[in-house]
Amino acid sequence: MTITITNNEFRQLLDKELSPIMLQYGFKYDGQYTWFGEVINHMRKAISVYLLKGTASIFKWQITFDFIPLPNGNNLAYSRTEKSIKPHLYEYPYDYYKSFHGVESNVWRHSPCKMFLSGSNTQEIVNKIHQAFSCDFNRLQNWHNEFNELRDALRMVSDKIKPDGIPIYRFLSPSPVYVKSFILAALGEESEGRELLTRYLSDRNWEDALKQKIIKAFDKVYVSLYQQSS
Repeated sequence: MTITITNNEFRQLLDKELSPIMLQYGFKYDGQYTWFGEVINHMRKAISVYLLKGTASIFKWQITFDFIPLPNGNNLAYSRTEKSIKPHLYEYPYDYYKSFHGVESNVWRHSPCKMFLSGSNTQEIVNKIHQAFSCDFNRLQNWHNEFNELRDALRMVSDKIKPDGIPIYRFLSPSPVYVKSFILAALGEESEGRELLTRYLSDRNWEDALKQKIIKAFDKVYVSLYQQSS
């Protein structure tokens, strides 16, 4: 016999089982699918549940920057408050990346990194939650721990743009190129950042008004974060 719990029941289980653990890392639960820390050096670390097709889900480790806007329709939205957390950079368990290579599909099908809304009983669902959280934990935690200063963030986002990087990185949203351009502006490397951003925007089928808003936001980052702090 198989039981299936509701999304609300799943969120309650996540809170009960993982929030005490997350608290040890300084992360609070938002009541939905994300645990988050405080903003330090313009960066916020978080761990969220990424819902897949069907009843499956995995954990996603993420970094949010308080100065990088994200397009929202024809406007820009910032991730500055606890209620507006949107990831700019993130990592999945490595088994998930393998699933995009085709030949590894069988590995992904039986991966311990997945948890489900269904199981033979509630305890099995709980066990899968803990198993999924532990899956690839050391690599993901080490990735998180690399982000201490903006210069660290520049190095980490540059790794995602390397030609020999994991293929799925090319399809991340927001693009690592977009994120890198703003980090460069914040670090005072305005010329390189502007060149990256200009090239990135030229490939986007967005309204000119939105592109201009993004460029103005880039200019503001350079002025407010770099020039005023130097």
